[in-house]
Amino acid sequence: MVPRPPVDTRFLPSLQARLGERAAATRRAILRRAGLVALAVAVMVALGWGAFFSSLLALDPTRISVEAPAGTVDLTAVRELAAAQAGTPLPRLGTGALADSIEQVAGVRTATVTRDWPRGLAITVEPRVAAAAVPTEGGFTLVDGEGVDLGVVGTAPAGIPVLDIPLDEDTPRTLGATLAILASLPDELRAEVSGVAARNADQVVLTLNGAIVRWGGDSENELKASVLATLRQIPAAVYDVSTPRRPITE
Repeated sequence: MVPRPPVDTRFLPSLQARLGERAAATRRAILRRAGLVALAVAVMVALGWGAFFSSLLALDPTRISVEAPAGTVDLTAVRELAAAQAGTPLPRLGTGALADSIEQVAGVRTATVTRDWPRGLAITVEPRVAAAAVPTEGGFTLVDGEGVDLGVVGTAPAGIPVLDIPLDEDTPRTLGATLAILASLPDELRAEVSGVAARNADQVVLTLNGAIVRWGGDSENELKASVLATLRQIPAAVYDVSTPRRPITE
């Protein structure tokens, strides 16, 4: 057996020192990383608390802006709904739910709510526009193109057709058919219309210079207009073009 060479113990103290320094450096690195992680977590918690629970980003009611055409919507009601959220941090404020609430205000068709950082809201309102005036007790009920009641006025606004139609659950369909028929009429024929009435979407009646025209529903409008032009060469009190291929005069 070959004998081992003797161990030189002169370098053991310096080696142990280096090993100790390396271990200490490793411990410091671990502690440093742990400290950084803890700091990052603390910062994130602080930011989350500041954003979601503190007043730093809380809605300030003086910073609510509402954009809508003048005179079409009750802006006070819109602002009150938004101001009810005062103090709520913007990240927690439900803009969709607030928009839904605003759309319940009379005259509002759609509403868009966006956060105006750091503490405001920007609200854009699309109003409902009157498409027709329906004679009712006390004046005229204005309705939009979807049949939504916009309130009663004493006089029908200029440029809006006056339609004698029932205001019920079928109003949107009746209104849509009636407006489509009016829109399809040739200009010269539309200018002669002095009255429009309908029991429902399939029974539309026009008044032309005192004569009654039973138009029927919103179908074959071009053919009906052509047949009516021919029939009117014969004086009559009633022209029925609801079945344009078999018209009737009375």
